[in-house]
Amino acid sequence: MQLADQEMQDAIFLEAPVPLFLLERDGTVLRANRRAGHLLGFPPGYATGKAFTALVDLPARLAVRAHLAASRRTGAARQVRCGLLGRAGQPPCRCR
Repeated sequence: MQLADQEMQDAIFLEAPVPLFLLERDGTVLRANRRAGHLLGFPPGYATGKAFTALVDLPARLAVRAHLAASRRTGAARQVRCGLLGRAGQPPCRCR
């Protein structure tokens, strides 16, 4: 892949209009885009290196862990409805 292609992909990821998290197989956040940072109320780099489930509301963590485990077993992408922690004083956001 050429450098210009990688730069374009990076820009698209960072500026996507929806929150995006890129995860390791173990569920650790590799990257988050600007919308994800806005959702969390922190810079996007805040989530890097943290377990994705640590960013999810406590009642939804078990379900998210189960979905991540199923995705690791099957290798298939999965959608999960989970509550991410929002900014202080705001209700948690919902994501798919």
